[in-house]
Amino acid sequence: MTLNKIANHSSALASASVILAISALASRGLGLWRDRLLAATFGAGQILDAYQIAFILPDLIFNLFIVGAISASFIPIFSSFLSSPKKASEIIDTIFTFFSLSILAILAVIYFLAPSLVDLLESFSHLIGQVYPAQSSPLVVRLTRLMLLSPFFLGLSTIATSILHCRRHFLLPAASPLVYNLSIIGGIFLLVPRFGIYGVALGVIIGAGGHFLIQIPSLLAAGVRFKPRLRFSKAVKDIIILSIPRTLSLVATQASFWINKIIAFTLGAGAVSVYYFANNLQYIAVGLFGISLAVAAFPNLSDCSENRVKFIKTFSKSFRQILFFTVPASILFLLLRAQIVRLVLGAGRFDWEDTILTANTLGYFALSIFAQSLVILLSRAFYALKDSKTPFVINFLSLAINLILSLYFIKKLGVIGLALSFSLAIFFNFFWLLFALYRRVGDLEDRRLILSSLKTILASLAMGTTVYFTLHIVSWLVDMQRAWGILIQTTAAGAVGLTIFWLVSLLIDNEEAHDIWSRLGRVFLRSRL
Repeated sequence: MTLNKIANHSSALASASVILAISALASRGLGLWRDRLLAATFGAGQILDAYQIAFILPDLIFNLFIVGAISASFIPIFSSFLSSPKKASEIIDTIFTFFSLSILAILAVIYFLAPSLVDLLESFSHLIGQVYPAQSSPLVVRLTRLMLLSPFFLGLSTIATSILHCRRHFLLPAASPLVYNLSIIGGIFLLVPRFGIYGVALGVIIGAGGHFLIQIPSLLAAGVRFKPRLRFSKAVKDIIILSIPRTLSLVATQASFWINKIIAFTLGAGAVSVYYFANNLQYIAVGLFGISLAVAAFPNLSDCSENRVKFIKTFSKSFRQILFFTVPASILFLLLRAQIVRLVLGAGRFDWEDTILTANTLGYFALSIFAQSLVILLSRAFYALKDSKTPFVINFLSLAINLILSLYFIKKLGVIGLALSFSLAIFFNFFWLLFALYRRVGDLEDRRLILSSLKTILASLAMGTTVYFTLHIVSWLVDMQRAWGILIQTTAAGAVGLTIFWLVSLLIDNEEAHDIWSRLGRVFLRSRL
């Protein structure tokens, strides 16, 4: 590969990362607004708990039959056929047709089995020695059946996104989550006054449809013309076969969250909502930095999977970038957890007790923000190497650890213990995946990774110290009983802390900081010309 091609490759990766990061930031912003509206409208209680539990089956179907197959197996195989438009079209047609028919058949079965499947929650509760709120079951069943439409549309959208990512189209796929969240917000404003919690579910369905429809212009621009077809070529069979361990691996990862939600459902009214809100808040950083950078890197990792040197360089760069952003994010969320929860969710029926419980839960989630983000990258590194088995085994062991720790910590900490067990299990997942990749590939630019990590940690500790003292100083100067006082305190502490992080990073010659500084300089110079 020539120097120009390498430069263009890096530039494309950077551009894709920026688009996905901006989209993630906007989507998370809308997600915060959505959660604030949900908290203010329903509070942390049984109705919102039932809504969250009703999401489990639709999420399971979506992750099991679409995300698992497409994100791991479709991109690496489809990328190799981009130079042959006819074969690429055949793969697209068959994948669209096969997964559409499969999903519709599965959804029909789940619709009729929903009451029996929800009854399993009660059996699980008795098994772990907890009390199941049986009065919520009818509402859970109705909401589950209603929201079963969403996996179908989100499945089509995920396939479309994968096709467009392979063709390096990132803009409209990045906008689809915005449509999804805006629809839910619209449902809260326009439909909840008439239909109650069912209005939120209707917003979910409309948003799922919009998630797919907004990508159609990019598909047409990319030359995709879908025709129903079931032609199981070798490439399609490879996608399906490769998807099986990836699907199981993803389910093992997601199951930790689902199981913890179910356990939370047995801990009293509001526990599921607290767990959900805390997880969503910490996932802002994971989505903004971990997912956006890992997703942008995945096609490039797949392209260079046969070139060990280039693969290692791409992985190392993404690893260091993710760490540079997520370590300080972990510390910020830990130190500012109470302020964040109060500012984002503290309205309407979401009272002070809910705020404290959610903030403490968020604190334990925050410990593993960087590990969650790097697990996403590490898993995709294995998928790029067409190895779905290793992440599956490690994710399954992590799931088992999470379950054991959850049952132990809920006795001592309640819903807060679920966040702690989740973080501890993620740490295991991260270290074992990293060790396995090292065994598989060898030197991952170890010296560079270690040096960059130490510099990022040092700058983050300096930032954390500054944030801690700034919080106390500002609290003496403003009225902390008012929202504006909390906002000033949070903004001041965050701004001062991030400034210190940036300056220390430059002073100790952190490669990632200098790289960002250089990019900003080039953008500024271009804008001046």
